[in-house]
Amino acid sequence: MSAIRLLLGLLIGLNLVACSPDYESMAQQRLEYARQNTGDIHIVAMQDTNKSNYLNGVLLATEEINQRPNKLIGRSLNVSIEQDGESFEDSKPTIRRIAANPKVTAVLGHRSSSMAVPASVVYERSQVIFIPPFATAQELTGHNFQYVFRMIPNAEVMAEQIASVSQYLGYKNVVILYARDDLSRELAFLFEDAAVKQGIKLVQNSSFFEKEENYRPLISQFTAKDFDAIFIASPPRAGGEMVKQLREMAIHKPILGSDGFNLADYAQTAGEAGQNTIVPAVYRPNSQNPRDVTFIQRYQSKYQEEPDYNAAQGYDSVMLLATAIEKAGSTVPALLSSTIHYLPAWLGVTGLYAYDERGDLYGKHFVFNTWQRGEFHPLPAIHQPFLLERFEKGLTATPTKKVPPKPEPPTVAQPADQQKPEQPKQQAPNAPPTAETPAIQKPIESAKTDQTDQTASFSDIFSSPMHPDDHKVRLLELAQAIFQFQRIGLIYEDTESGRLAAGYSIVKQMSEQRGVELVGCDIPFSALSKNEIELELIACYGKLSLNADAVFISNYAGIDQTLIGRLNNGMTFFKVPAIFIGAKPDLDGLDIVLNQRTDVDPQGRGNMVVYRDLLHNIKIHELAARLLGMPEITINLGSLQYQGFADRPFLNLAPAAFLDSAAGKTPETPLTPDANKEATP
Repeated sequence: MSAIRLLLGLLIGLNLVACSPDYESMAQQRLEYARQNTGDIHIVAMQDTNKSNYLNGVLLATEEINQRPNKLIGRSLNVSIEQDGESFEDSKPTIRRIAANPKVTAVLGHRSSSMAVPASVVYERSQVIFIPPFATAQELTGHNFQYVFRMIPNAEVMAEQIASVSQYLGYKNVVILYARDDLSRELAFLFEDAAVKQGIKLVQNSSFFEKEENYRPLISQFTAKDFDAIFIASPPRAGGEMVKQLREMAIHKPILGSDGFNLADYAQTAGEAGQNTIVPAVYRPNSQNPRDVTFIQRYQSKYQEEPDYNAAQGYDSVMLLATAIEKAGSTVPALLSSTIHYLPAWLGVTGLYAYDERGDLYGKHFVFNTWQRGEFHPLPAIHQPFLLERFEKGLTATPTKKVPPKPEPPTVAQPADQQKPEQPKQQAPNAPPTAETPAIQKPIESAKTDQTDQTASFSDIFSSPMHPDDHKVRLLELAQAIFQFQRIGLIYEDTESGRLAAGYSIVKQMSEQRGVELVGCDIPFSALSKNEIELELIACYGKLSLNADAVFISNYAGIDQTLIGRLNNGMTFFKVPAIFIGAKPDLDGLDIVLNQRTDVDPQGRGNMVVYRDLLHNIKIHELAARLLGMPEITINLGSLQYQGFADRPFLNLAPAAFLDSAAGKTPETPLTPDANKEATP
């Protein structure tokens, strides 16, 4: 029924197109103007009726772009602000006027799905890039439109994540209440499906009219039933009123809400009754994301306040569009659309972005907050189990992998007996096949390397208490599942203390369990001078660059860390990712760091206290023990993209922390001739 109602909105848009001027002619005029490639680049940003900070983010990004030496492909970015209406009918004249202007490249805005879905028809037909910041309705991208792009995960992802959180908090029995508008109905039905898959029983499933004032008769239908939480899908003001009446009737169970409950309308309406409301959010300030750190500093400087999710979405919308324009080198609609569709994973302040052929967003996800004591507080790590499950589904859906390319080693004169036979050239995972380099795929050779054949999933493994060394082995297994390497390199001293310091037993155990070859390089650190050690390190890195698919990095005590960083960077040229397990070290050239959670207190203290009143049949220290082992993943996105690794595993895992900058590290000059000699293993 919800899909039918949403389809009606789409039909309204189609009717608007049918009864309006020639949109194909508008598209042609837009194309002709874009081909001139001169003058300002014009975009339109819609001010929503709530007067949120969305426009602040849009204007900040625009200001930053226009202050660049080359601006945007040598042109200024010009933003026109239009006021959105209360309904699609109110906004029709504005939408028509925007579409009729051939100078307009893109429209950012139309907050609600009820507005964005019918508006998308007009923008699609007139070939205007349309980027709605908060529309989650499935129907938005359900018609293979080429000019419509989400900026937030859709309702299905939201429902699945809320169900995952519910299961993790111990909720076995849940009441579903939803308003009878299209989006609320859709979200409720999607949550129902997701909850059943999580083994959650639905005690009550009831709808209500948004404009009703008395919900008590409905509430009385389930007051005597046994349930653990209440899921409410509704506009924020109606949800706030429902929660007030629930509390008045002595129902103090946690509330699970939609992302709309982030709006001030919910908190203002619910007041103190909103205590223990759990809400998905698309943005959380993140000191481990270099772009977010810069954004927060500049936003505070300009507006004298902290940015919220509205501002962050506005900022990302402009920066994403600008990135695509720079890559396309043009605002020609078809070229710009294609560029966004096939843009490699892009890092914004709210996370990673990538698009499929329909304009659906993948890579981004929701984090969760709870309303307590008059403000929102983050729920640490509770989103991580969903991300692991999503990653494993990706492995199931892709049983084969493309082999990362190995560049030709530098030309070095070698004795005849050391020369290796010429290997066939391999193709980068994202490169199109050619006559000279056809697509090469290599099946996962061993059942041990195929995560789908494991008896336990990563989400189950990491939620179970284990010895710290076992946890490191599991993290390295996760790295193997990400990169699908078959040979891992390790530098160590072949003594008991040397193997311990290098993590030899961890790598050895992982290699045996996953059917991976361990390529070792032994250096007698304790018997060599500093200069001799450095020469041996260079030689070992040379060996591993040619004989390993990945390298396990240890903390080399007493060794020049600058040299280690340069050697790690040199491995990038050979497409060999540098993996570190543990707390992120002060070391350059790493590609991925995996660690246990640093935002979870194992005793349930500190920021974990917010969970205390949200749990059912689970103690806070028990939840902390389950969340502590969840992987905290830090990546160098630019370096991994340079090496040719597919974005999908990282998009599914959605790491929140990033090494260096989004541009990634620049590969060092290939290793010197001495580095290519074989070291004694």
